[in-house]
Amino acid sequence: HWTSCLERAQLYERVKEDSLRDGMTQLYNHEYLLHRLDEEVARSLRTGRPVSFMMLDLDNFKQVNDRYGHLMGDYVLSQVASILKTCVRGSDYVVRYGGDEFLILLPETDEKGAEIVRQRIGEKMTEWDRNHRMGEVPISLSLGLYLHVPGQTPEQDVAEADSRMYLEKQGMKNGAMVSTPTPAD
Repeated sequence: HWTSCLERAQLYERVKEDSLRDGMTQLYNHEYLLHRLDEEVARSLRTGRPVSFMMLDLDNFKQVNDRYGHLMGDYVLSQVASILKTCVRGSDYVVRYGGDEFLILLPETDEKGAEIVRQRIGEKMTEWDRNHRMGEVPISLSLGLYLHVPGQTPEQDVAEADSRMYLEKQGMKNGAMVSTPTPAD
């Protein structure tokens, strides 16, 4: 009897954890993000410690899918997810926001710390693209970085990071791998 109760409890926890992760990339999913955002912003307000947001979008991803197929697109997404996980601390959250967009939540990270993560991501993506070039389709990321401003909601923070990411995407020159507008003061 105890064994079956323990097995059911373990199964419940495994199913619960699986429901919070994206099946392809094994990153946290959008639903999980909604809970973490509120908690991390509230903690930032309580402690006075900063929290940063990074919104990332794969450039040329549609071309990868169109030219090489969706299986290759899935492979690229899973590789980018792995790269992003290696560029952050254990206390950070990498989320598949949707499609080919990712969000990184960096608790207790100021502008300088977020810039270090940004540079690490840029270096790893440049190296990956050089070693895994998809023919004529370069794989790069546009990244919007935003430092939480007290008084703003987590949704406003994410929207601002998203807006900065799109500004970066529009202004990309010479296939720069990752470049970031300056976070808010």
